[in-house]
Amino acid sequence: MKRFLPSVKFAVEVNAGAVKPYARKPLPSAFLAAVHEQVEHGKLASGVIYGVVLRGGLTLDFSPGFPQAARQPLLNSWHIHKQRWAG
Repeated sequence: MKRFLPSVKFAVEVNAGAVKPYARKPLPSAFLAAVHEQVEHGKLASGVIYGVVLRGGLTLDFSPGFPQAARQPLLNSWHIHKQRWAG
C-alpha cells in the first residue's frame, strides 16, 4: 500500500463524504477546503489522495478508481498551496 512507502508524505482519505488527513504536520486548510468542495459538489464520494515525493518535488497521486473529475481541481489547489506545507 502506498501509505507505507517512504516517498509518501501524507494521505487524505475520503469515505462516505468524510475527509480525514493523515500527515505529520497539518495540511494547508485551503487544500483541505478544496477536497471538501469536491465532496460537496458530488464529484468525490471515496478515495485516497497521496502526497508523494517525485523528482525532488511533492505532487499528488490518487488511489485506483479516484474520480477523474475531482483530480485536476485538487492538483491545481495543491500546486498553489503546497509551499505552505513544505515550508
